[in-house]
Amino acid sequence: MLELVLVISVVLQFAAAFLALRLIWITEGRKAWVFIAIAVSLMGLRRAITLARLLAGDLTKPPDLVAEMVALVISILMIFGIVWIAPLFRRLRTSEAELRDSRRMLYSTLDAIPIGVEAKDRDGKYLVANKAMAGFYGQTPQAMIGKNFSALGEGTDEQKAIIAQDDRQVLENGITVGPQEEELILQNGKKIWWRKTKIPLRGETGEVVGLVGILEDVTKRKEAFEASMRNERMMKKAEQVAHIGSLEIDRVTNKQYWSDEVWRIMGLEPQSFEPNEKTFASLLHPEDKKRVLAAINDTMEGREPFDLECRIVRPDGNTRMLHAQGEIILGGLGEPLRMVGYIHDITENMQMQVQLRQSQKMEAIGTLAGGIAHDFNNILQPILLFSELLRPEIPAASQGNKFLEQITRSALRAKDLIAKILLYSKQGEPLKTPSDLRTVAEEVIGLMQSTLPKSITLELVSSDDLPLVLCDPSQIHQVMLNICINGSHAITGQGKLIIELSRVELEGVHCVSGNILDQNHLRIAISDTGKGMKEETVQRIFDPFFTTKEVGQGTGMGLSSALGIVQSFGGGIAVSTELGKGSTFEIFLPAFAGGAKESPVSRSVTGGTEAILFVDDEEAIAEGWQFQLERLGYHVTAFLDGSEALRGFKENPDRFALVITDLSMPGMNGDTLIHEIRKIRPEIPVILCTGLAESLNPETVRATGINACLGKPLDVQELGRAIREILDGAKTMGT
Repeated sequence: MLELVLVISVVLQFAAAFLALRLIWITEGRKAWVFIAIAVSLMGLRRAITLARLLAGDLTKPPDLVAEMVALVISILMIFGIVWIAPLFRRLRTSEAELRDSRRMLYSTLDAIPIGVEAKDRDGKYLVANKAMAGFYGQTPQAMIGKNFSALGEGTDEQKAIIAQDDRQVLENGITVGPQEEELILQNGKKIWWRKTKIPLRGETGEVVGLVGILEDVTKRKEAFEASMRNERMMKKAEQVAHIGSLEIDRVTNKQYWSDEVWRIMGLEPQSFEPNEKTFASLLHPEDKKRVLAAINDTMEGREPFDLECRIVRPDGNTRMLHAQGEIILGGLGEPLRMVGYIHDITENMQMQVQLRQSQKMEAIGTLAGGIAHDFNNILQPILLFSELLRPEIPAASQGNKFLEQITRSALRAKDLIAKILLYSKQGEPLKTPSDLRTVAEEVIGLMQSTLPKSITLELVSSDDLPLVLCDPSQIHQVMLNICINGSHAITGQGKLIIELSRVELEGVHCVSGNILDQNHLRIAISDTGKGMKEETVQRIFDPFFTTKEVGQGTGMGLSSALGIVQSFGGGIAVSTELGKGSTFEIFLPAFAGGAKESPVSRSVTGGTEAILFVDDEEAIAEGWQFQLERLGYHVTAFLDGSEALRGFKENPDRFALVITDLSMPGMNGDTLIHEIRKIRPEIPVILCTGLAESLNPETVRATGINACLGKPLDVQELGRAIREILDGAKTMGT
């Protein structure tokens, strides 16, 4: 029995050693199983030796059967234990392999993510960092493990403090920080923007054991966003400067987008409500609405793009002129998707175009009027001259003298008419001179009388103490004429137009332009007995393009231009009106403080005995002035050609005391003749006579050395005084 127990024990113990050896490659703890296998093998060897000695009869005392039975049971239990634990170790090894695979897959996935991912313990040291996170700092993921952020050497002290504070909030308070964007300055000086989020990492019992951070490099997106915002700001500014607004209409949803400049052009607060077709349509001018909406609808249906000009009326009543363009954007199947377009406020451009056309028209009129005036003045000059020459030959009480007076008056009226035409057609930069506007008002009355029906009477009321005004009389003439014409159009049937001039002392007078006038002014009140105006009309009459006349009957620029002219001279306009009774336009212009109006010069003429060279291509004029000047005692040599006059002068240059020449002559004109004569005698006085006096400004006269420039037609008093003043002045300088 004892031998059997020993045999079984030996077999079982060697089997257990074998099984222990098999577990060496199954588990990671190989050394432990080796020791177990050796120990079990030694136990089996001891039992085998005991069995051999027992069988050989070498033992003096046989082993205790009970003890060997216990050892047998232990061997059996050992076999069963090893057999039972082996599958557990196999499954454990499989789980560990799977865990390693999972970790490799996790790290590979984290490294593949372009967003930085980190995990830190409660001390702020890195447990995990993927390649993107390590790339922020120029590190490898392995180099970051076990370090905190400050040890990486990145960021400023302030940035390190912010990151440490964020970590403390997560670790100590268990709250989530972010998402938020921050700027980070790296060691190499490069600045990056990242978007960070940090959340607490909790253990099995819910305590915070660390944190997980997600950091995204948003530098390119930030730069792209800032570039986009910069471009948007530049676009908005460009739209604002150019008065161009962009718009878009979704064809499917019918939603509209207006840029800020569209709102401003419309006179609305930007983004104050959802833009819509109804609002846009309500702002269109009634005369343009149907045409504009039809063009837009055609484009929205996928037909032709629209390109048009139209007017809008802002909520404040101000009318603006727009240029609008739009086209439809089609989808892949050719279906209309959305319409894009722009509107351009061209009000100021239109004003400049109107002013340019007006300037070109007036320039053409001025050129034509100047040419007509030159020829007409050459016709009037001999009429006036020979009328004066004929007067002493006819008895004063005779019928012939009456006829002669009528001829003279008619010629003078023609002279005044030519002067008015030249004044009305004068354009360009305003020449501000101290002016008596009573004369301008008389000229306006004269022009209006020839055009108004007999049912409208004109009246001029003027006080005796009118101040001078620093202005361009021709432009004030235009202002008064425009207002008078408007007033005459307001009168139906019998009526009256009154122009009243007076000196006024203003104190806080409000004008339609918003300016307030004080102190001494000239008041020009133009009143009509027409139908008057409504208050809403008064508020808009000075707006560009606003007119109450029918289409094609007015540009709507008359009063707008008038207001601009008056304001350019420091004045303003006030309006009062009453329906059914008429309107009054009051023009206020600052009084000139430079001095009083000069008193009229005496018309007496003194003659002389000096020799005068007279040149004019019109034979009647040359002959007439020769007779007139010789009556005054002068010795006159007359020529009809500039070249002949120059030859005559060269024959005896010292003979002549004065040269009087026409400007425009065939062959050698007047200014060339003066230049050639001055080469011979630089000091000789010169008077230039012309029917185109408007073409010579004071600077030109001074530059050419002309002593006087007189406009045709002249009377004997005017030329006689000029001759005497120049010759007497030359004698004074000579002494």
